[in-house]
Amino acid sequence: MELTAWSLIGEHIDHTMLKPTATPQEIARLCHEGLEMKVCSICVPPSYVHLAKETVGSSLKVDCVIAFPLGYSLPEVKAFEVERCIGEGADEVDFVINQGLVKGGCWDEFDRDVL
Repeated sequence: MELTAWSLIGEHIDHTMLKPTATPQEIARLCHEGLEMKVCSICVPPSYVHLAKETVGSSLKVDCVIAFPLGYSLPEVKAFEVERCIGEGADEVDFVINQGLVKGGCWDEFDRDVL
């Protein structure tokens, strides 16, 4: 087997489609590309987790983003999103923090936001 740069790094790449206008067809294409390229995972918005999991099965991990892109969702909403995405088949979640809480040194609020 010939080692190429891609074969060495592909397994470390999350193939991602997070644009707000992404269509189901684009997500399906992303999944097929990921399967072909043998990437680590497919990263999609929460609303497309089920489609991505249905498309890639257990061949690739499905990753999704929580509170993307700003992290301003309420903690209860973030928790619901995480639970729902895992229930839909997500193998991983990327969680966007409320950066303003960190910048402002509001550590108690930050703890409530992420725990």
